[in-house]
Amino acid sequence: MEKLSGYGYGLCGDCKAIADGDDAHLKEAYAYGSGVRILRQDLWEMIVTFMISQNNNIKRITNSVDLLCRRCGHKIDGSAEGEELYTFPKPLEVPEEVFDDRSMGFGYRAPYLKEIYEYGANNPDWLDNLRKMSYDEAMESLLTRKGIGKKVANCICLFGLHHVDAFPIDTHVKQLLDKYYSDGFDFERYKGVAGIIQQYLFYFEL
Repeated sequence: MEKLSGYGYGLCGDCKAIADGDDAHLKEAYAYGSGVRILRQDLWEMIVTFMISQNNNIKRITNSVDLLCRRCGHKIDGSAEGEELYTFPKPLEVPEEVFDDRSMGFGYRAPYLKEIYEYGANNPDWLDNLRKMSYDEAMESLLTRKGIGKKVANCICLFGLHHVDAFPIDTHVKQLLDKYYSDGFDFERYKGVAGIIQQYLFYFEL
């Protein structure tokens, strides 16, 4: 595995786990998605946005996140002409009434988002503690929060905590696993890079 400091994670070009295997579909997906990287993204933003993403579509997710940033974030100086950019609001930066505003498009997720913002504000060390945890420990901690299920917790671990063994299974991934791996996916073979393997399979399928 290749680690690109400050940028993200990707598989080296001669990854033995793939090259030495007999999974023709995965080899094709890897060749097609060569260059895919898992970026180093802000942990708090990953927690909130993946909570918003549950049972949601891209347009509604984008709209909710944009409204949240414009309403509660800080305008970033130096934005391109005709474009306004805002920071992603941290705990203590979002008034309670925002979660009760239906125009935000949070839907049933609103009370969960309110709770996570309150928890983040009352537990300022939580994010740093998460960063120090193993994959299993982080999963256990995340799953104690309302509105975070196994799929979202795995997404947070993969994209926000860089646990590249996390393998989020959403509807699309479940369908491709059923389609190509009806006898079961060999998670043990790809232990340590399963999350990157998932990204190649996901990207290739969509």
